[in-house]
Amino acid sequence: MTIDDQTRRRTTKTGLTALDRDRACPGYTLYAPMNGPGDVYLLNLDGEEVHHWSMPDPPGLYGYLLPNGNLFYGGKLRDEMWDRFQSWKRFKGGVMMEVDWDGNVVWEHRDIDHHHDARRTESGGAIYLTVELMPEALAAKVKGGNPITGENGMWADVIVEVDASGKRVWEWHAAEHLDPERDIITFNDSRDEWSHGNTVAPLPDGRVLFSFRNISTVGIIDKASGEIV
Repeated sequence: MTIDDQTRRRTTKTGLTALDRDRACPGYTLYAPMNGPGDVYLLNLDGEEVHHWSMPDPPGLYGYLLPNGNLFYGGKLRDEMWDRFQSWKRFKGGVMMEVDWDGNVVWEHRDIDHHHDARRTESGGAIYLTVELMPEALAAKVKGGNPITGENGMWADVIVEVDASGKRVWEWHAAEHLDPERDIITFNDSRDEWSHGNTVAPLPDGRVLFSFRNISTVGIIDKASGEIV
């Protein structure tokens, strides 16, 4: 380790910096450097590397350790939609895959509109976040946000569920259920997006949990009716 590396570690406090074994939650930590090429690490409580996956694509953005020990990973693809709007490339995905302990792909699904989060479902498919371009008339009614942004239109989230074969079995369009008068974009966020979904997760009894950053909203959707409950 060079002197520069030692200085950086000391000032940025990388590696294990604190451990109160009696109070720490037991278990493992799964992470991937956000700007890395696709290295995923599983660490134990002592900060030691238990396992490492080398994925074919950079993170885009989330991943989870599944009950069977496999990794479910969202990857970032540099495709024809790379410059869709100003901030899109920071959080876009494009591919979600389940890999086993040795990195072998056991399931993969691609969607050019995918971003941020995706979760495996009990049926063997996945539920995930995508975006769609809103009609100009509706976008004009949405309040809030930085007024000098949004030159490429306004986008809203679509939550998509696919089965094990990749066939769409359910989708929910945020723009059809949000209220332009009430669901106001926070003042410091861009008008490129109305909702900006951060996470989505299936719940029991046919419900779906979501989080929309730009309108500071966490909610639950009833899949049968599409209503936010």
